[in-house]
This record gives sequence, structure tokens and C-alpha cells, in this order.
Amino acid sequence: MRRMLYIATVLLVLSVGCKNRENEVVTPPTNLEVATSEISVNHEAQKVEIEVISNEEIDVEIDADWLRVYNMRDIEGGSVVVLSIEANDVAEARNANVVIVAGELRHTVTIAQSGMVATSMEVVISHRNQILASPKWGGEAVSGSIEWGDGTAEEYAEGATHEYADGESHTATFTMSGTTSFEIVKIGDMESLTIAVD
Repeated sequence: MRRMLYIATVLLVLSVGCKNRENEVVTPPTNLEVATSEISVNHEAQKVEIEVISNEEIDVEIDADWLRVYNMRDIEGGSVVVLSIEANDVAEARNANVVIVAGELRHTVTIAQSGMVATSMEVVISHRNQILASPKWGGEAVSGSIEWGDGTAEEYAEGATHEYADGESHTATFTMSGTTSFEIVKIGDMESLTIAVD
């Protein structure tokens, strides 16, 4: 009799234990898989995608203001993070860290963007201005020469201007190197503009 009572008790304990396990929710551990750890891009504005596989909702942390999350879209088992990268209009390359976070897991992707390649540029301006200012030149170690179109020539210096003796039409030629861009601050009475880039 005692033996039967013991067996019945054991069966009851096993039965209760099995029922508790059936109702128990088992949470799988967080997983995070990112397709890459480094992305290299050129100096132009563009978008890049990072594929992330995770069973948790992800968050994105970025340590640069020239890079931002454009959008995120779901894929089977994870997400695609689309990043928008601004143009790098200086010669110096730059890096940013994008940290993908899922729960306690973190994965860093480094975005390396090259700088704009400096070029040689010739800008020819035909005009009728009494005073002409040199364009503002972008780039590092910018140098060059200016022919003002009235027989006067000089080496380029930032903020260079020239005053003409008459109100006739003149053609000024700016031959520059190490430039990445230029901006004409005051157009005035300009007749034509020609740009040649090497």
C-alpha cells in the first residue's frame, strides 16, 4: 500500500511538472548579425545599406553629423538600415562609426568617405565691370595666376580684385591648381563664363 501511494505521488509530481513546462515561455537569446564592419565610399553624396539580422528590435547610433539614418525596412529575420551620406567637399577623408544595437549586443560599422580630389581649373570671365573680384576658391593649397584682360597679370592671392581704367569689355582668365570648387560672389555685368577642368 505504501509503495502504491509513493508511486502515485511521484506520478502526480511528474504530471504537475510537465504541465508547468508546457506553459513556460522560453525566450531565445538575442542574436545580432551584421553583414559588414567597414564601408568605403567616394566623396559624393549617396546612400548605403547595411543588412542586419536580429530577433530583437534594433537601434542605430551615429557619431557624425554628415551621416544619418535615411530609413529602415524589414526583411525576413531582420532589417536593412539605409544611411544617407552628405558630399565631402574638402580634400581630407573622414570616418564615422555607426553602432547597431540589439538588446545588450552592439556591432560597429565604420563608414570611410574619401575627400574631394583637387583639380586644375581655368575659369574665363568676359565682363564689363569697373571692378572685378576673383572667385572664391575651395580646396587646400590653392594657387594660380590671374590675367585680368587689360594687360595686367598677377599671382593669385585670396581676395584679389582689379579695377579697370575704362568701362569696356574685358576677359579675365583665372588659371588655378589645387582647387575643389569656386564661387563667384558678385556677378555684376558678366557677359560669359567658361570653365575648363583637368
